[in-house]
Amino acid sequence: MNNESINFIHNFKFNNLKRIFLNNNNLSSLSFIDKLELPNIKEIWLNDNLIDEYYPLCKYKTLKVIKIKKNKITNIDNLISFIDKFTKLSEIDISDNNIDLNDIKNKQIISDAQKKLDIINYF
Repeated sequence: MNNESINFIHNFKFNNLKRIFLNNNNLSSLSFIDKLELPNIKEIWLNDNLIDEYYPLCKYKTLKVIKIKKNKITNIDNLISFIDKFTKLSEIDISDNNIDLNDIKNKQIISDAQKKLDIINYF
C-alpha cells in the first residue's frame, strides 16, 4: 500500500486484525489512521517510510508494539505523553530517524521513556 491506495480507504473496520505491516510504502503521513478502525490491534509496523509524526497512533489504545524506525521523525518532545496514552504499550522503535540524540532534552526524554517501556530502540 502506498499513500495513494491508502487514500481510498474509507471507514474500514477490521475487528480481528492484531498486526499490520505498512513498511516501505512511502507513507508521508498518518492521516489514513482516521479512516481505519482497528479495535483489537496489538502491533503496527511503519518502518522505512517518510513519516514525521507518531501522535495519531494514540487512536489505537490497544497497541503493545509500535515500530516506526527509518522515517523522518525529528521531534520527540511529546513522546512521554504519547506513551502514557496506552495501557499496554511495551515496545517502541524510533531508531534511524532524524532525532538529535546529543540534545540534552532528547536524552532526558529517552531516559524517561525507558522507565515506562520494556523496550525502546532509538539508535
